[in-house]
Parts: sequence; structure tokens; C-alpha cells
Amino acid sequence: MNRILMTFLLVFSGIAANAQSQVFLDDFNRSVLTTGAPATYTVTARGGATTANASILSSTMLQFTSSSANSSIYITGPLSAYSSPSAVTLSSNTTAVTWTFNMRISDAAAGIGGGTYGLATVLAGTNATVYNNGNGYAVKMNVNGSVSLVAYTTGLNGTLTTIATSSNAMSSPTNYASVKVTYNPTGNVWMIWLRDDGSSGFVDAGTGIYTGVSTATNSTYTSSATNTFGFYYNSSNVTGRSGLFDNYKVVRATTCSGSPIPGDAIASAYNSCATSYTTTLSLPMLIPATNYTYQWQSSTSGAGFTDIPGAVNATYAASVNSSSNVYYRANVTCPSVATVASGAVFVNMSGASTLTPPALENFDAGTPTPCGWSIVNVNGGSTWAVTGATPANGSSPNVIQYGYTSTLTGDDWVFTKGYSLTAGKSYALNFKFGNNSSTYIEKLEVKYGAAQSVAGMTSSAIFSNANITTNSVLYSSNGVTMTAPTSGVYYFGFHAFSAANQYNLYVDDISIIPTQLITASPTNYDFGSLPVGTPSALQNIAISVSNLSSGGSITITAPANFQVYNGSSWVSTYNYTYSGTSIVDYNIPVRFTAPSVSVFTGTLTIAGGGHGYLKFCVAIGYRIAYLLGNAYTRHRICNSK
Repeated sequence: MNRILMTFLLVFSGIAANAQSQVFLDDFNRSVLTTGAPATYTVTARGGATTANASILSSTMLQFTSSSANSSIYITGPLSAYSSPSAVTLSSNTTAVTWTFNMRISDAAAGIGGGTYGLATVLAGTNATVYNNGNGYAVKMNVNGSVSLVAYTTGLNGTLTTIATSSNAMSSPTNYASVKVTYNPTGNVWMIWLRDDGSSGFVDAGTGIYTGVSTATNSTYTSSATNTFGFYYNSSNVTGRSGLFDNYKVVRATTCSGSPIPGDAIASAYNSCATSYTTTLSLPMLIPATNYTYQWQSSTSGAGFTDIPGAVNATYAASVNSSSNVYYRANVTCPSVATVASGAVFVNMSGASTLTPPALENFDAGTPTPCGWSIVNVNGGSTWAVTGATPANGSSPNVIQYGYTSTLTGDDWVFTKGYSLTAGKSYALNFKFGNNSSTYIEKLEVKYGAAQSVAGMTSSAIFSNANITTNSVLYSSNGVTMTAPTSGVYYFGFHAFSAANQYNLYVDDISIIPTQLITASPTNYDFGSLPVGTPSALQNIAISVSNLSSGGSITITAPANFQVYNGSSWVSTYNYTYSGTSIVDYNIPVRFTAPSVSVFTGTLTIAGGGHGYLKFCVAIGYRIAYLLGNAYTRHRICNSK
């Protein structure tokens, strides 16, 4: 991350900054299901259900009710009912497609296959008989109150592959839900949000704020010619149950009208055992617009980025070889509005005998084990191996998996290759972990040491979890931190110690990132009263930063309406050159000028430090109002990290 978002609210305004074109809406505000509908719907009932089990409730929403037998009922409409610029083949859309809709089930969902009880919205399918025909994408409700985006094969009663599950669940699985799904054709990136609207009634899913997002990549059916969307209810033999839908809306992003929010750049491959490789860079969190312009840049240090000639598309295929371990980012421009740089991504060569962090291993090269890694099978049973298992949270296509043995307690290690660490510096070890069952319990610990062996793991456990029951969802380790006691090469060991006869343990996306130790004083400041348009007195913010790369520069940037002093003049940004590996009690003079009577907050940022993972923020804010002729101030604290 070479850049800090100034406030969380800006993320939402950035997503909303693109103009959107509505291609379909059904709010079910009518008395009869198929009369006055915006599409020619087909109602299909199977088992003991009848078409009467689908109706409009109170002229405001779609309702399905249970019959007295195991059955299902669904309504489908043709995608031809969507207006331009929508494309029925998902990957043919030139900008992002977003679906929003409301769902609610009267009892906790159990599933959407035959004989179960559940609810699903079909986003795009290849056959209108969605129970047992066609392929496509749908969103289903889960027993815990979460929702999952799935790819289905041979209908919703066929094979369901979970692509992403919402990062949150409703407080009750029977609450009214708002769901948002976005498909970005650049990189085939899917995002899903869930909002808990409580127990009283629906809040229009196309309005309001969503927090938390789950992101994944899937292209299984994005190039298929789909023709169907719809709403599906699977009944059990218990009467009195029901499912509700409302406010189904589909929009396409068109032109931008505000500052882009490009998020972080990602790479299709971060490293390779080969002497050279090509990696495709993209911006999966950016909601694309038709008039955005792009310029990819590179840097060998994480600061001082330079343009790459000809790299002016939404994606860029970068060639990596033994002499080009680099950072990449993209400048995204909304014409006549703003240019914003994405967060940087670091790519390198795994083929080296040792690496200097930052480094990432996602096991996606498909080799039995990454080059330079090793496995020690202490118990002699099943052991670690790279596999194509695809738990949620973006682990596709590969993870490294420990497979159980029915009679043997787990005692198996996978060791990373060597990483060159510096004495006294702190490093964050991040990874995802999980299993494929909520019944069986997995156990994992992590240690480090100077050799790829059990005896070489001389540290105490820096991570340990003896109760992993996540049912195919990968959770983050949340940044396990270690400080190198001496300079040298270190190896990290992942130790599976699950009981016998459990199931599968997954680990993925292992990264080792240098961390800086940052302090600042003060962390907020009251600028006092002053007239509109008059600069305030300066405030010195003293920073201390350690663990920098030896010698280099950092860039200090002030937000709108604030300025920093570079030694000779007040500016919005300047480069500070340092020597050694630390900056101690360096004063940054800051001042503020209020352009109007309003609320102003800002985040001071520092980027650079040799590898682009430096984060720093000090919030300084000012609110001007008139009370007995005087102005008053308000400030906001922003945590440093």
C-alpha cells in the first residue's frame, strides 16, 4: 500500500462517482404477478407446489409460500427484457454490472436443493428451467444469515460452487436483507455485500450504504450466452413458511463524474520459479467507467514511480525477470476531475535462493510445492500438498492443504523458503487459514527459525489456533508480527497438529511484509479561531519512524485545505530525504486555511521508506461556524498504523 485513503466515507463517494445506467427494475408494486410486469415472467412449480404458491403480497413485493410437500417454485424472466447497454454475455459488458435486491426467508435457510428449504436469486443463467437445467450464477441465503454468490451447474439442484460469501451475517437469519453484487469484466472480479435491514421490513436495496465486501475471481460462465434471470424458492413439507423478494435492480456503470477510487493493484502472479514470467496487473476494486484513462507506473523502491510507455489500458502485462523485482501501480484519471494513484503491488522472482521481504506466496503457480519450500511428514500419513480446493475469500485457484489420516494425529510441517531479515526490524506474517467442515476441528501453529527442519524452528509459536471450524471459509491471521533477533536468513514453519480422522486444513496467501514503527505527536490539533480564507498558525507534528530501508526519501502529502512547509515555502506535497534507517523527532509544519463555513477533516500521509508499505496518518480537522461572531473548531483523530 503506497497510499492512504483519507477517510472511509470517501470510499463510498468514490464508488458512487460513476454515472450509472439502469437496465432493469422490478419493485413488484402491482396486484398481479405477471400483469404489468416489466418482463414476460414464467412461473414454474414442481413437486407438490402450484403456481398459486407465487403471488404479489400487499401490492409491494413477491411472495412464495410452502406447500404440504417437498417442492420448489420459481419465476424466471428473459434477459432480453434488460435495456441497453446491458450484454447478456457477462464478459461482453464493457463496464461493471451491479445487481441490488431484497430477500427474506421466514425460517433459517437449509439449502436450495431438492427436499430442503431455501431462497435464491438467479443473476444470469443459460436455461429458464433453473431447478435442474442450465448453468449460471445465483445468490443464495445461508443458515447463519449470510449470503453466498454461487456458480451452479445443471440447475440449482445440481452442483453449486461457492464463489464468495458475504463478510457479515444478519443478526437473525430471518431478518430482511439487502444484497448487492457487482461483476467487473476486467479480470472477472465479483464482489458481494450484505446489509441487515432488521426484522420490520425491507429497505430498498438500491439505496443506502453497504459496509464490508467479499471479493473473488470467477470466469466459469462469464463467457456463456445467458438468457435468464429469476427468483427461486425451495419448500420443505412444512406449511406456513414463506420467502420474499423486492426491489430487483440492475445497473451498468457508464461515465465517471468524481474522483476515482482505484483501490490496490493486484497481479495474476507475484512470483515464479522460472527465470522470467509475465504477470497481468489489474485493479479489481475499481468500478470501471467508459471515460477513465489509465497510466501504469513502476518503481524499484516503492517511491518515485515512473510511467511505463504504452501501458495505458485497464490491465497491463508486465514482464518480470531476475533483474526486475519491482512495484507497479496505476494512475486512474476521470477527465477534468482528478487523477488518483492505486495502491502498489510488488512482484519478484521466487527462483532466488532467498528473498528480501516484501514477498507473497499464493500457490497459484500449480507446482507440487513452491520452489525453495519443503515439507516434512513427521507422522508418515497424509501431508501438505498444493491443491485446487477453492474455499471462499479469493483463494482460487490453489491453496496448500493438509489432508487428514484416519488413524494418525497430525504432525506435518511445510517450511517457506528463506527470507533475509534485518536485526531489530519487525515483519508482519499474514496468511489465510481454514478448513472444509464446521464439524471437524483442525489445528495449526506457526514458528520460525534458521533452518528448514523441525529442530530449526527455535521460536515459540507466533500463531496457534487449535479450534479451526470454518466450513470452507478462509480467515485472516490478522498480521502476526515478529522482530528478527539477528540479521540473517529465516524460515517460517506451518505445523498441522490436528487430531486423527478430521478433514482438510487450508492455508493460502502467505506474505511477509516489513513493518515500520511510527509515532506522532500530537495525533490531532485544534487550530483555533480564524476568519475564512486566512491561514492558521503553523502546527509542528513530530514524527519518529524506524525500520526504513537504509537511506532514501519519503513523500509527505497534505490533504485539501492544508499545507506543509518544505523549508522555504508552503506546499501540498514534498519529498524528504533521509539517511540511515530511521527518522527521529522530525517536525512537519502544517497549517490550515478554511475556504468556507463548513466541516473539514484531513489525513496527512507519508509514502515511501524503501518498499512502499509505510503507512502514517495524523488527522487534522477544522469546522467554522458563527456563534456570537466567532468561529470554533472541531478535530478528528486518525490512528497511525
